[in-house]
Order: sequence, then C-alpha cells, then structure tokens
Amino acid sequence: MAKRNLTEEEYLQDLFVSSDEEEPSTVSFEAGSVHDDLHDALTWLQEEDEAQLLAAEPEEESADAMHDLAVSHAVPLRFLAPRPSSPALAPPSPSPVSSAAVPVPDLSPVELKSRKRRRGPLRPAEGVALKRLPDDSYKAKDNTKWHSEPNPTMSPIMTIDQFDTAGPTMTVIGCTTPAEVFAKFLPDVLLAEVIGHTNDKIVILRNKCKRQNDPTFKDLTLMEFRAFLGILIMTGARKDNHLTSEEMFSKSLGCPFYRSVMSERRFAFIQRALRFDSLATREERVKTDKFAAIRSLWDQVIANCIANYEPSGHLTVDEQLLAFRGRCAFRVYIANKPAKYGIKLVMACDTETYYMCNAIPYLGMGTATTSTPLGEYFTLELTRPFRKTGRIVTTDNWFTSLSLAKGLRQFGMHLVGAIRPKPYTPSVMLTTPLELGECVASYNYKDKVTLLCQRVKATKRIQILSTVHHNPTVIENQKSHIHIFYNATKGGVDTFDQICSALTCSRKTRRWPLCVFYGILNIVVNNSFYIHQNLPDNKLYNRRQFSADLAMELARDWALARLGQKRYLPRDVTYLICSVFEVREPEDEVQDAPKRSDKRHRCPLCPSSSNARTKLLCAKCRRPACNSHVNYVCDQCYRSGQGDLKGGIVLERKSSCPEGRGRNAQKKTDQPNPSEDEQKIHIKEEQEDEWYLLKTEIDVKDEPVDPLEENILDIKEEILMKEESGEFQ
Repeated sequence: MAKRNLTEEEYLQDLFVSSDEEEPSTVSFEAGSVHDDLHDALTWLQEEDEAQLLAAEPEEESADAMHDLAVSHAVPLRFLAPRPSSPALAPPSPSPVSSAAVPVPDLSPVELKSRKRRRGPLRPAEGVALKRLPDDSYKAKDNTKWHSEPNPTMSPIMTIDQFDTAGPTMTVIGCTTPAEVFAKFLPDVLLAEVIGHTNDKIVILRNKCKRQNDPTFKDLTLMEFRAFLGILIMTGARKDNHLTSEEMFSKSLGCPFYRSVMSERRFAFIQRALRFDSLATREERVKTDKFAAIRSLWDQVIANCIANYEPSGHLTVDEQLLAFRGRCAFRVYIANKPAKYGIKLVMACDTETYYMCNAIPYLGMGTATTSTPLGEYFTLELTRPFRKTGRIVTTDNWFTSLSLAKGLRQFGMHLVGAIRPKPYTPSVMLTTPLELGECVASYNYKDKVTLLCQRVKATKRIQILSTVHHNPTVIENQKSHIHIFYNATKGGVDTFDQICSALTCSRKTRRWPLCVFYGILNIVVNNSFYIHQNLPDNKLYNRRQFSADLAMELARDWALARLGQKRYLPRDVTYLICSVFEVREPEDEVQDAPKRSDKRHRCPLCPSSSNARTKLLCAKCRRPACNSHVNYVCDQCYRSGQGDLKGGIVLERKSSCPEGRGRNAQKKTDQPNPSEDEQKIHIKEEQEDEWYLLKTEIDVKDEPVDPLEENILDIKEEILMKEESGEFQ
C-alpha cells in the first residue's frame, strides 16, 4: 500500500500530538502560520539531538547543516527553508497554544517544570484561560469556601529559588571506589551486628548436624559475609536472582564468580541462618513493634541514607511493594502493582536524581499515627528531616489532603498532588458540564490553595490540588501548568522502583525479614551508585557495571584468603579464583624428592590385593605413593605448574602396578634365560614403552612433528615388525 504524502499542516499536527494521551487532540493553526511553526518544530528536533542551535538569522544557515538535519529526522528538505525576511511575506505571530516558545533565561525550577516536560519544547507563560464556574463562590459540605476567580493578590506561579546544596554531603567526600561508598550505608559495625545474630543461629543449626566439624557449618566472619553480599549483588547485575543455588553454582551453566567465592552448600547455609535480631528478646519486642525482626538494621540504614545526601527542591512521596507471598502480619494487596502481594514501603525520593531519601514500612493497623490520617502521617514523617522553605512535595490521591497542605505550609513547604472527592472539595466541580479534556478550577483564598478538575474520560474526572499555582491556564493540548508540573514530578518513586527491579538481588524466600533485607540491599546499591557518580574525580559507570565492580570488590578479600589455603581446595576452584580475580597462583615449596615416612604405609593407588607398602610420600598432598605411582619433575616445571597438569607435558606410567605383583602378575614361562646383551636391549625397550607423553587440554597446542624424527620412528616400527615375524634371525 502506497504511503500517503502528508501536507505541511497534517505533518505539524501529527508532530505535536502528545504520546501519553489516550486520544490525540486536534491542533488548530492560523492561516499562513504553518511555515513558521514548522521551522520552530524542527528547531526543537535539532535541540533534542544536542546539535548546534539554529542561528538567530535563518538566512545564514548553511545548506549542508539543513541537509543533515533533514536526513537525520527523515524530513523533506523543503520544510527547512528559511523564514521569509520580507515584512509582506512574514507570517503572523503564533497563537498562545503554539507548540514553540522562545527559551526564557533564569527561570525558576518551579516555573520551568510548569512549562516544560522532560522531553519537549518550552511552553509559553500565558495560555488560554480555563472555563469559569457559573457562580462567584461555593461552599463545600463542611462549609469550606471556594471561589471561581483566581486570587488577585497571588502570583500565578510561586517563585522558588533553586537549592544549591543538593547532592552528596560531607560524610561521603573522599570515597573513590564503589566499596567505599557502599560502606557509608552498610558499615562494618552494622554488618558485625548482623553476623553476631547469625552466628547464634548457626550454633543452633550446627548442634542438629551429625558432622559438626564440616566447614559448611562454621561460624560466619566479616570477610565472608561481605563476600556473601557480593554474590547477592552480582546476581542482580547478571539477572541471576531467579536461579536456584544449584543452577548458580553449576559447573556447566553457572557463573565462575560464584564458585570462586564459596561453595553452593555454604551459600545456601548462610542464607538459611541469616538473622537480624536477638531471638531471646524478640517475643517482647514484637508486642509493640511488628517490624522488630529487622527494625535495628532498617533504622540505621535509613539514617545513613538521610545523612549522606541533601535532596533538591522537589520530593515525591509514593509506595514501593516488595514482592512476598509468605506469612506476614502486614502483607498487603495492591492490584495495580506487578507483584500484587507483598510488603509495602512508603518512600520519599528526590524527583531529579531518584535517590531514596527516606522510607517507612507500612504495618497496617500496627502503624502508630496518633489519630492522623495515614497518608498525611506518612508524608509529614518522611519529609521531617528535609523541612526547608520552598521545598515542594508531590503525592498521589492516597496521600493528598487539604490538612496536609496546611501542615506543610507551616514549615514553608508546598504540596502538589492528585486528590479524591472530599467533604471540603466543592461538589459543583464534579457536576459542571465539561467537554472531554476541558478543565475548570476553584480557589481557596483563605488557605491559598488551587483545585483543578479535568474530564479525562466520559465518566471519569481527576482533581489536582496545588499550593504553588494560583492562576493556571491551558498551554499544551488541554493541559495547564498544574498538569505539566504534576506529570514532571510524580514519578520519582516509581522510577526508583523500576531501577531496583531491573537489577534486583531479591531471591525467593518464605521469611519476610529476609525479603526486607533484599530490599535494603537494592536501596543501598542504587543510592551508592548515585553518590559515586556525583563525587569529583570518580570513574563513571553504568548501573550494571557499577554493581558488578562492587560485587568483585566485596568478594575479593575472601577469595584470596581461600586461595591462600589452596591445599584444601579442589584444583579447578584454584584455577577459577586465579582467572576471575586475575591473580597468580601462590608458589608451593619445591621439594627435592618425595618425602619419606618413618613407617611403611600401603599405597592407596595400588589394588588392595597387591598389599604394596612404601615409605614415600607425595610432596604436595603427603599421601603415600609407591615407586609405580611416583613421577619425578624438575624444579622449573614444578614452579610453572607443569607437574600437576596445569599446562605443558608431564610424564606418567602406563601400568598401575609393575609386572609380577598383584592382579597384573603374569605366569612364569619356561623360556631359556636371555643373554646379557638381550637383557639390556629388552630393558631399554621396556623403558621406552613404559613412559609416554601425556598432553593436557589446558593451553596446549599441537606442535609440528620433525619429518626426520617421523622417518626414524617408522624405520624402528618396521624393524620390530620384521623381528616378530622371524625375518631377522
């Protein structure tokens, strides 16, 4: 089907239809203004590509620059023709709803967010007036008085200065590596407290085991616990958190990093024994606090999040749901969340950077609100450490209320948020006839609050409460300043939740404290990433690379400690540690010859029927080995690892036991004794046949064979065959 060519007016109309609207709205244009609006639209496209701005005089634009712009956006070159300079041909000025506007310097953050989306041009300061209510004033059910005209004594948009102190605080200055920033949120003192409670549980579990001396059940140390956290963080970076521990540590399917740090049994045992409080006093603490099982760790981590960062002037308050379907007294159901069931955390995040500033767990009926509505209680508590004049809080309809706006105003803060119908909101706003997308507003002079209502569907209207905007107008596709500001600031917590779910370290569990601990680890990793990226002279990462490097730094010390005890490690694990962490294998003490024991021991490599005994001991494992199972290696090959199949060529016997001993013994024949010369030749041939070259599969390449040596071997083989056939007497 042939593609229809669009007219200039149709192209511009499609260009400025909002992508987040359910039904595109119609854009009208004045006659003769299409060329002017097209030029402004393509100027915005060039700014989006971070190209050089169009010159002030369009006539001076080069043809090459316009051609490149047309090719990059698939726009016909005729749309890029410069504006006519003749007054007679100049188009009229654009209407107030025109999509293009001249950037205004020195705009306050509030005005900028009220006139510009994250992606899109700057909208004009003044637009089309909203629809006016029929009467001048109205009273709500609780006698709250509202007016249909804006307050003439208030400015249309509050002018609030930008917060210059936003960013990392002095407590994190000097941190250069991801592990150093991570330690500011989870310091060793806090980890040591968790280790103490975990070791108490390990003692209980170990007493139930038959093999109590098994290294799997030993006490947890600080170095090993940091390595355990490194494995959890690496599962998030590699998106392996959904795998079972058997699949993670599989030799064929798993990541080598996991096996180089610890065994699968040890990882599963630590995960089972992990505890965050004292079991002896938990019963008393649970009576007053349902969150007692992990309250101490939670409070200290949140305190570190508050101390390490100063938020900007815009905060978002919303909830995050930790997926959990086990038994929990405060588990909730939220239909519009992907997980549906889980533990609800109410958070305050920075709208600009998505840094998690503060959080409170939702405990249901156990939440002590002191008769304050839950939404208002959570918002006031979350913003308590950040009460600063001019800071704006954005909430959804579960939190927003008129009393909350009054409470924040006492501390010089402002509120913008969606609101449900309340007794103090005028019911006339819900009954006034409105076209689809049309807005109407009412104003509370006493409390300095603006209430905006818009019909978004045939049977649905939304209301937004604002203490920042006092004379909103429609400036874009039936959207006012309040709409644009709310859309620009409402997604702080949702974006943070999306970032956590992309690289989450959460694993399947039936214990809710462990589920919360995984959520804490996600919070710490994401906050550490932002802090590290905004410190001077630090290496720039993407989030996945930052998580992977952090995991490597946390696990490195423990892996090298394991390598120091390579005598007790399997050979393949030693290779993994050296390759994953890029270190050289420590050199063993070179022995001149196999050690000798004072007593004779049976060789474990010989059959039991042979009952072969020897005083020789292996130089590495100290196990007995008879002469038949001992290979002599020079010092150079031993140091390079060629003597233990690490690479190169080694010597090995073909037969497990010498002839005349054990099951391999052959019956004596009645042949005549050979002469001394024949005995020497026979012994030499046996020695040549008995030893052979074994090539390993590690870093060994097939070397070319010398033709002369190959001919000599063929001649020897031919002579042997003729001797056997009796041709040579």
